[in-house]
Amino acid sequence: MIAYADHVAVEFSKSTDLDYPSGMLDGTGKARRHIKLHGVDDITLKNVAGFLDQALRV
Repeated sequence: MIAYADHVAVEFSKSTDLDYPSGMLDGTGKARRHIKLHGVDDITLKNVAGFLDQALRV
């Protein structure tokens, strides 16, 4: 997690191995993508728990 002035980014290594709808994760790196959270509601709206569950299995 990285805190910025207007959002928090949750970064996932090996994100290309995660199953996610197109556009759900931001970034263009070969292995890493991130989710920008602008508020607490984004945790549910952007399915952060689902991504964390997948990341634990990769």
